[in-house]
Amino acid sequence: MKKKEEPKTVAAKKLPANMKRNLSRKKLDRFIKKISIPSDKELVNKYFIENPEKEGKYCIPRNSLIPKKDFSRLKKIGKDVASQKFGIKLLPLAAVVAFIILVFSVVITFRNIIVKKIIVNVMEQTFGAKTDIAYLNLYLTDGKKLGYENDTKWYIGITINGFEQGYIAEPMKNLFEISKSNISVGLTEAIRGKCDIKNFHILGLNFMTPRKTSAYLAKYANEENKFPLQLALEKKAAIAEAAAREELQKLFDQYNPDTLLKNFEQGLQTPDVAKSAYEMGDAMVKKWQTKPDEMAKQINDFSAKITDIVNADWSNLKDLNEVRANIEKINSAIQEGKTIVQQTQVIVKDVQTDAVKVEESATALTNAIEADSKYVQKEIDKIKSFSIDDGIKILSGPIDTILYKTIGKYYPYMKKGYAIAMKAKNSSGTAAPVKQKKEVKEPKHKRKPGTMVYYKRDNVPKFIIERMEFTGGNEETVKWSGFAKNISNDMDKRGAPAYGEVKITAAGQNHKADVTVDARSYSKDPFISINYTGDNYPIAVDTPQFKMDSASTISGRCYADEDGRFSISATLDLKSLKFETEKFEPAFAYDIYSRALSYLTELSIGIDFIFNTEQDFNLKLTTDADKQLALIIKSLVEDEIKIIRKECEKKLADLIDEMSKDSQIKLNEFIDIRNGINSESLKLDKINALLEEKKKELSAKLAEETKKSIDSSLGAGATDKIGSALQGLQGLQGLQKR
Repeated sequence: MKKKEEPKTVAAKKLPANMKRNLSRKKLDRFIKKISIPSDKELVNKYFIENPEKEGKYCIPRNSLIPKKDFSRLKKIGKDVASQKFGIKLLPLAAVVAFIILVFSVVITFRNIIVKKIIVNVMEQTFGAKTDIAYLNLYLTDGKKLGYENDTKWYIGITINGFEQGYIAEPMKNLFEISKSNISVGLTEAIRGKCDIKNFHILGLNFMTPRKTSAYLAKYANEENKFPLQLALEKKAAIAEAAAREELQKLFDQYNPDTLLKNFEQGLQTPDVAKSAYEMGDAMVKKWQTKPDEMAKQINDFSAKITDIVNADWSNLKDLNEVRANIEKINSAIQEGKTIVQQTQVIVKDVQTDAVKVEESATALTNAIEADSKYVQKEIDKIKSFSIDDGIKILSGPIDTILYKTIGKYYPYMKKGYAIAMKAKNSSGTAAPVKQKKEVKEPKHKRKPGTMVYYKRDNVPKFIIERMEFTGGNEETVKWSGFAKNISNDMDKRGAPAYGEVKITAAGQNHKADVTVDARSYSKDPFISINYTGDNYPIAVDTPQFKMDSASTISGRCYADEDGRFSISATLDLKSLKFETEKFEPAFAYDIYSRALSYLTELSIGIDFIFNTEQDFNLKLTTDADKQLALIIKSLVEDEIKIIRKECEKKLADLIDEMSKDSQIKLNEFIDIRNGINSESLKLDKINALLEEKKKELSAKLAEETKKSIDSSLGAGATDKIGSALQGLQGLQGLQKR
C-alpha cells in the first residue's frame, strides 16, 4: 500500500500583517467580531494561541506551518478585515470640508441670483420671449410657519413679485403677469434630488397686459416659424374666405345689373353696328382729315396773291392803256380762280358721296340703339321674383374663416402644452434604459446580501406641484381664481392625474374651465380632457371682411390622445348679435346684405374640430345661420325688385351709350371735316365774286375815259379820234367777251 501523502503547508510568517500581530484577548475578540462567517471565526480562534513569551497576548506562531487550504483562508480573512479599516487623512479632509463650506457660502450668498437666472432661462426657452422678475427671495422655513398644521418638516420658500412673461407674437405685451407668488418646496425631497412643491400661491394674475419694454429675443426669433397645421389652417381659412365671397357674389349675381348686362350683351345689336359705324367713320376721317388744311392753304395763297387787285383804288386812273393792263390782270386771276373752283367742286362732290355712307351708318346705329333699348326693357320686365339656393353658405363661410384663424392662432400653445403633458406620460411607469456596463472582474471578496427594509410607499416623483392656487384680475371688473393639483412628471408614482380648475367673473359673466391630464400608463381615461362653460360671453371677432359681436352662452369639450390626435366640440348660443361686413359692389347688394345681418340677432352654432395629423383635420359647423339669413335676404330683395330693375335699366342704358360713344365721336369728326371742306369752298366763291366786281369796275372806268377822250377831241382830226374811239370800244367788247 502506498503511503498517504502529507498535506502541503505554508509558513505562518507569510500571512498578512494583521494576522502576525500579538493581540490581547479584547483586541482579538474585536478582530473576530469583524468576521461575519462563523466557520471563519472558528478558524481564527484555532490558530491564535497564547504567546508563552508575552503574558495575556495571542498570536499565530511565525515558525508554525499551516496547511495550504487553511493558509489561503486565513490570508483572505486578513485582507477582508483590513479592507474594513477607516483611516482619516486630516489634510485632504480639511480641504474637502473647506471646499464644501465655500460652495455652501456662495450658494447661500447668491442663492436668489442663481434661482432667478434658472427660472428666467427656463421660461424664455419655453415661451420664446423675455421674462422679467422684479423680486425673488429664497429662504428656509418650517411647515408651521407656512400654515401647515402639525407639520414639523422643513421647506424651501420662494417669494416672487413682479413676474412678467412677454408674448412672442406681440413683444409689447405680456402673455401673463403675476403680482405676487409664494412657493414652498419640501427640503427633505430636495436633498434627495426631487422638486416637491407643496403649495404654489399666485396673486394678481393677469393676461395680455402692456409692457414698457419689448419682449423680443433675437435668439428665439426663428422659433416663430409656423407649424404645418398653422399653414394648413391658413390655407383652409383663405379657401373658406374665398368661398364665402364667391357664395355671396353668386347670391346677388342674378340681380346684379352688371351681371344682367353681361347676359344681355349677346342679344344687343349696338356692339356690332357701332363697330361697323366706327370703322366706317375712322376710314373716312383718315381719307379726308388733311383736305380742309390743304384747301385752306391753296385758297389762302390765292387770296394773298390777288390782295393788290381786290384792294386797288382805280378812281384816279386816266391812262386807257393802264386800265386795259389791269383788266387783263383781273381776267388772269379770274381764270386761276375758276381752275381752283373746278378742283374744289370735285372734292366737295366726293365728300358728299362719302357723307351719304356715313349718314347711313349713323342712322343704322341710331336704329340699333332704339332696338336694344326695347330689348333691354323687355328683358328687365321679366325680373319679378327672387330665388335663393338653400345650400348657399353666405354666413357659415365667414364663420369657418374665423374658426380656422382662431385655431391656428392658439395651436402653438396647444402644441407646447401637449409636449409638456407628453413628458409626464413618458416618465410615468417607465424605467430609464439600462446602460450596458463593461464587464468587470468579480471581486475576490463578496459581500453578503443585505436586508431590504421597506417603509411607507414613495409617491413623490422627481418633480411635482402638489397644489397651486391663483387669483387675479382687478376688483372692479374682472376676477380670476383657480387651483391645480398633482402636476408631476411621473403620475404612475403619484397615482393620480393632474387636475386644474379656473373660474372667471367679469361684468356679469361667469366662466368655468377644468383640465385633466392623465399620463398614468395604466389609465384608460383620455390623455387630456378639457371642459368649459361660460354665460354672457362676449364673442368679438374682427377680420378685414367680417365683424361679429355677441353675448353668448358657450359649452365646449376638448379631448387629446397620447398619439397626438385631439377633438374639439362646442356649442355656441349667440344672443344680441351684431354683424358688420366690408363694403362690396354692387352697392345694392351690400345694402341688402348688411341690412339682413342687422335683422339676425340670435343664432346657434355647433362646432366639431377633429385633428389627426398636421395634414389630416376636419372642421364641421352645424348652424341654421345660412337658412335664417337667406329668408331675410329673400324678403328684402322682393321689396327691392323695382329698384333693382331701375338700376339695371340705367346700367344697360349707360352701357349702350358707352358702346356707341366712340362711333358717334368718329362720325361727328367726319362731319366736321366735311363742313370744313364746304366752308373753304364758300370762301373761294367769295374771292371770285370780288374779282368779278373789280373787273366790272375797271370796264366802267375804261368806258368813261374813252367817252371823255372823244368829247374833248371834236374838231380837227375828229375822224381819226372817232375811229380810235370805236377801236377802243371794240377792244372793250373783246375784253368783256373774255
